[in-house]
Amino acid sequence: MVDSKPLLQDIAAVKGAFGKDDFRTAHILANRIMSNAVFLEASKQEPFLLAGFFSKDVATELMRIAASGKVPPISTAKTAALPFLTEVVEPLSSGTFNIETFWQTYEKYSDRIRKYGNLEIEDKVYTENKPFMREATNWLLNYLAREKQVLYDSRNAILEGMLNEMIRVYRSHGASIRELVIVGLLTYLQRTYAYIRLVFAKPDGSIIEEKVKSEIMPHVDFITSTPAEGYPLPEAAKKLCKLIVAWREYFIRYLELPQASPAQMERGVELPEETRKKITEAITKSLEK
Repeated sequence: MVDSKPLLQDIAAVKGAFGKDDFRTAHILANRIMSNAVFLEASKQEPFLLAGFFSKDVATELMRIAASGKVPPISTAKTAALPFLTEVVEPLSSGTFNIETFWQTYEKYSDRIRKYGNLEIEDKVYTENKPFMREATNWLLNYLAREKQVLYDSRNAILEGMLNEMIRVYRSHGASIRELVIVGLLTYLQRTYAYIRLVFAKPDGSIIEEKVKSEIMPHVDFITSTPAEGYPLPEAAKKLCKLIVAWREYFIRYLELPQASPAQMERGVELPEETRKKITEAITKSLEK
């Protein structure tokens, strides 16, 4: 039996990093929670994988907002976000983690955090319109269902494009749990697919068919078949956790993909402040994909 105490320590470290406004380190530590969760028995992984998922989302959003350079927005965004993080991680130590409660908290957090970092004109003009987010999401899911064969071509960026559109609409108009679950699933499908697209590409630009067929297409079919009421949350959470584990296993095999990322910064190279700011902005844009 693997001890879960180290993961509780990871979570304490994440909270400590947020407390110091060190969102870059918090992001690295959130990845660490998910990596360490892989070592647990399968029956114990899910709460910690979801806690890592949530922590990574908070860190990514706060990095994005901080990159805008607006001090009041980042301070108020942090104040708004961290109570939700506490709601998610506290049940882990008491063994009372609940999937339904997790997604309800995630929805409340998303409603609060989404507008921070937007342009002033966006805040003035756009209003909450979750039905529009649903329509946009359904259109994109239908599009993916029609165009999924493009996933056999290593030159495509369809998952990144879909996430770009969904996240843009979400930040302007908000999202319900169903759409937030879909964005979460697509995010970790894209992160897993990115390894397959790179590692298993052939000289002609195609990807080894069996890898896409066996590891990607079942998830595509699951996501694009999302019912109008959404999947039962426990079922959706299991699918999400399966994708997170696949992503971390690919990381173990191939380490970081060849692009700037917070994990690469863990090497500890000191950079000038201006350079670090530019890297943070670039990283934040890549993480939003």
